[in-house]
Amino acid sequence: MNDDAKRILTGWQAETPEAKARWFASLAMEERARVFCEYYTLVKSLNPTIAERKDARSAEAGVRVLRKT
Repeated sequence: MNDDAKRILTGWQAETPEAKARWFASLAMEERARVFCEYYTLVKSLNPTIAERKDARSAEAGVRVLRKT
């Protein structure tokens, strides 16, 4: 781990998507699953019918698969 990764940042500047992705990637697989389940439970508690939405789009529309040539 480099020195930048050991620093603790505070404030809104630290709340970038990249910083969140680095934090999530630093978790062990069990911790990732637990955090994911907690977020899912939160979303379902706020909107119990979210999984039943009719206007949801396929994830394929926003996913790109890159291959090294």
